[in-house]
Amino acid sequence: MDDDVLRYLDMDYAMGVVSSLRNIGTAKDMQGRYFGFRGAGSRSAKEASLFVRDEMTRIGLEDVSVEEFPVDSWEFKGAWIDVPGLGRMQAASFSGSRSTDGEITAEIVDLGNGRKADYHGKDVEGKIVLVNWHTNHDVGCIVMEAGVQGAAAVVLTTYDSLYGKAEGALQCHDGIFKSTYPPVLSISGRDGLAIAHHLKRCTTDVRATVQSDILQTSREDGGSGMNVVGYLPGERWGSEDDELLIIGDHTDAWFFGACDNNTGVAAVLVLADAFKRYYEEVGSRPRRTMVFIAHEAEESGALDTYYTWLWGAWYAIANHHQDWVGRAVAGLFVDIVGFRGHPLSLEMTHELARFTNDVLRRHSRRLPHGYDLRKPCTLTDLWPYAISGISCVTLTDWSEDYLANYYHSQYDDLEVVDKECLLAAFSVLADMAFRLANSTVPPLDFEETAKRMNASLKGEGGNSLAHLRSIDIKRNCDIASSLDRLNSSCEVFLERSATLKKTLDAEPRDDMLLRQISRTLIEIQASLGSALVAMKASGESGFPHEQSVLDIVQLDNAIEALRADDVEPDRLERVIESLSHVGLAGMFSYVSEETYREAYELVCGSGMASWGTASHLLPAVDVWQEHKRLCDIKESGTLSDTDMDEISSSLSDKLVNSASPNLRRSIETMLDGLENANEEMRKLISLAIKKGGDR
Repeated sequence: MDDDVLRYLDMDYAMGVVSSLRNIGTAKDMQGRYFGFRGAGSRSAKEASLFVRDEMTRIGLEDVSVEEFPVDSWEFKGAWIDVPGLGRMQAASFSGSRSTDGEITAEIVDLGNGRKADYHGKDVEGKIVLVNWHTNHDVGCIVMEAGVQGAAAVVLTTYDSLYGKAEGALQCHDGIFKSTYPPVLSISGRDGLAIAHHLKRCTTDVRATVQSDILQTSREDGGSGMNVVGYLPGERWGSEDDELLIIGDHTDAWFFGACDNNTGVAAVLVLADAFKRYYEEVGSRPRRTMVFIAHEAEESGALDTYYTWLWGAWYAIANHHQDWVGRAVAGLFVDIVGFRGHPLSLEMTHELARFTNDVLRRHSRRLPHGYDLRKPCTLTDLWPYAISGISCVTLTDWSEDYLANYYHSQYDDLEVVDKECLLAAFSVLADMAFRLANSTVPPLDFEETAKRMNASLKGEGGNSLAHLRSIDIKRNCDIASSLDRLNSSCEVFLERSATLKKTLDAEPRDDMLLRQISRTLIEIQASLGSALVAMKASGESGFPHEQSVLDIVQLDNAIEALRADDVEPDRLERVIESLSHVGLAGMFSYVSEETYREAYELVCGSGMASWGTASHLLPAVDVWQEHKRLCDIKESGTLSDTDMDEISSSLSDKLVNSASPNLRRSIETMLDGLENANEEMRKLISLAIKKGGDR
C-alpha cells in the first residue's frame, strides 16, 4: 500500500459525520428531549440517506444515486410506563412492534422470563405482562407467546440479560413482531426490578398504564427505504471488463447510534474522500472501480420473516446489483468501530483470512489494544454478499463491555467514540481497500477454504466420516455414497487450490493474462461462495452439510440412549440434551406448541423470506413433540417401555426421512459449486503454466 493514502484520512471530518448523524432522529424522551432513532423507512432514516448522498456528491464520486426498495417502515417517537407507587418511567420499544394506539391501562403481571412455564396458574388475558428478556430466548417468541396467552401489552426488561447491564440502559432490537401480536415496550433492568419488587410487596392487583407512539407503513402500503451508492471509477470504468471493490455500512440506528453505526457511515465517507483526493493527486485511477454503498434497514426491514435484519443489503445484492457477483473482488463492511479501549475485531470469509492477517500484522503498532479474527456471522451486512458469492470482511468492535453496557442503548453516544481507535480502524480499512482495489491477482486463498471444509467434513469423534458411515449402515439412511462423493470432491479441491496458489505465486507479467486470471478467480469465488457459505439453525455460519450432520449424529445418540440395555440414571437428560441440538427444538423449547409452529414457519418454512432462503437453511428436522414429551416424562419421573419404543421409532423415522434427505440435498448444493470450481482451477492452472512457459 502507498502510505500516502493514510494522509488523506480526515478524522475531523469523521467525527463531524458521527456528530451530524447523531442528531438525525425521530424520538423524544418523557421530558421532550431529543432521543435519536432512525428506524428503517422513517423520516430520519431518509434524512440520513440523503445526507450520505449529498456527501458522496460533494466528495465527487460518480453516478451517485439513491436506490429505493420496499420496507416495513418503523418510526419510533416515544414511550413510557406509569406504575402507581413508582411513577412514570422512560421506555423505548423493539423494532417492528406496533404502537399502543394511545394509552393502555390494565393490571400488570410479573412473568419472569416469559416462558410457557411462567404462565402456569396465571391469567394474563387483557393484562400487561412484565418479562425479563433472557437473551437465550428469542424475543419475538416471548412476545408471540404473550399474544397466544392473551396479553394486552408486553413490557420487556433486562435485569438478567446479556444486554442492558448499564444503570438505566434501555434497549431496542429487532424481532418477530406481527401486527397481531401485543405492543412491546422496553424499560431498563433497574426499572424492571423496581416494578417486580413492587408487585411482590403489593397485596392487591396493580394497574399500570403504558403508551408507545410508533408510525408504521407496510411494504404493501408503500413503506420504502433508501440505499445510497457512489463510484470511484477504475481503469476500466464503464467496460464489461471492469471489476469492483465494494465498501459498505448501514445508516439506520437505535437511539443515537454513535458506534452502531455512525462511525461505520463515517468510515465509508472518509475513505471515499481520501481515495478521491489521493488519485487526483497522483493522476491515476485504481485498477478496479471502488463502490461505496450505505445500506438502510440493516437492523430491521421486513416483518413477515424471521430474518428481518440485513434487508437493505440483501435487496441491494439480490435485486439492484446482481451483476456485482462475479465482478466484485471483495466487500469490506464496517459495523461498530471506534469503541474506546477494545481490540479491533474482523470477521471474514475463509478465502480472505491470509490476506486479512497480512494487513493486520502490518498495522499491529497502530492497534494498541490488538485485534482478533472471527468467522463471519449472520448479523452484519457482510452476510447477504457472502452468500451471493462475494468474498467479504467486516470490521467491528464487538466486545463484552460494548454489548453489555452500550449496544442498542441510549449510552451509545459520542463520548464512547475514541478518535485514535477510529483512526486505527480506518487505517486498516484503507490498507485493505487499496490492496484489493489494485492487486493484479486477487488475494483469494481457496486453499484456506479447502482446508477448513476438509476439517469440517473429516470431523472428529462423533462427527467423523467413519462415524457417519457407521450410522448409515446401522440406520440404512442412504448417506454414505453422497458423503464419499463430497469427500472425493473436497480432496480434489484441496489439491488444486494448493497447486493454483503455488502457480500464481510465480506471477505472470502479461497484463491481459493477469486480467483473465483475476476475473476467473472472482468467478470461482462466486461459484464457491454461493454454494458453500451457509447458516445453521442456530444462526451460526458454517458449511451447508454441517447442520444436517449435527442432526443425524444427535438423533442417533438419542436413539441409542433410549434403546440402551443398561439404563443410566441420567438417560433422559442425555436424550433431551441430544434433541436440543436437532433442528429448532432447543431454540424454542420454552414456548407453547402454537408459538413454536408459527416460529417454525418464519424460520425455515413458508415464511423464510429474504436471505434466509439463500443461506441453505433447509426445513428443520422437527423433533419438538418428542423433545416436549421427554421433558414431561422427566417431570413425572417414569419412562415406560411404550414411551421408549414410540419415541425412538419416531426419531428413527425422522433420521431416515428428514435429516438424511437434508444432508443429501446439502451435499448436492456443495458439489455443484465444488465441481465447477475444480474444473475452472484446472483450466486456470493450465493456462498460467502455458503462458508462463511462453514467456
